[in-house]
Amino acid sequence: MNYAEKLKQFNSTEKYKKELEFLKALLLMSPTKNDLHLDFGCGIGTAVKYFNDNDIITNGYEKNIHNKEFDYADSYCGKYDTVYFLHSFAHIDNIQDVLIDLNTKRVIVITPNAIWLKLNHNPDYMPDPTVFKHYSQDEL
Repeated sequence: MNYAEKLKQFNSTEKYKKELEFLKALLLMSPTKNDLHLDFGCGIGTAVKYFNDNDIITNGYEKNIHNKEFDYADSYCGKYDTVYFLHSFAHIDNIQDVLIDLNTKRVIVITPNAIWLKLNHNPDYMPDPTVFKHYSQDEL
């Protein structure tokens, strides 16, 4: 199964759909309807499309050798009101540098909890060679 097929499979799960609804509620808390959001590590763009279809202005940024479609987004310009990481946080090796460079008003992180993963031995997340670090709630 290739990268896009894996993401399509994961993005079709009920868990992912619930996470999209949760994130949608958070994004709708923005002070203005015209806030600009960035999906950092957008994969194949499922969330970007979903939010734009729901009138939530969202760009995608993806730097993955398997997906060049979203390289257009300038992620480090400080123009985004919210930057969210939907299952992408653990895949970024220099996350502290990225967070500093983003220069945004709000960051939202949805990522598997390291302690939960260890206790449940979830094969959907571990082992994944593209993951640099799973974070516990305290570490976040």
